[in-house]
Amino acid sequence: MDVFIPMKKYNIPSENVLRHYDVTHKLCPAPYVEQSKWRVLKSKLIGKDVEIKKYIRIISIGTDGKGLAVRKKPDWNAKSIMYLKRVGEVYTVTRKVKVGNRYMYQLQSGLYITASEQYVKYYTKKNFVRLRSFDKSG
Repeated sequence: MDVFIPMKKYNIPSENVLRHYDVTHKLCPAPYVEQSKWRVLKSKLIGKDVEIKKYIRIISIGTDGKGLAVRKKPDWNAKSIMYLKRVGEVYTVTRKVKVGNRYMYQLQSGLYITASEQYVKYYTKKNFVRLRSFDKSG
């Protein structure tokens, strides 16, 4: 179970989250008995250094056979420098940019691609840590 779920459900502030080790000296959860790893986890619980990665997955390359145009700048009229042709490929996104009345994604490479849901699916992943589940008995 994700530690954030009981924190939210029972309104537990991050400063009140303890390891079994803190109470019973049981080596639990084992990866976080080491103090440096515990500090990293606690900083994530507080909201520091929580990283949210943004991605797009190519879901269609269109019907013209060229693929999805990749440009050096966020401009629909800019010359395409290459075309992405593989459905299922995943790219890291750094930001979404409004260009005219449509949007483009800036990729981690600095290049730009359409943000149209017809061609790409946007999703995010949080870096979080899972701990043992909590139960009412403690």
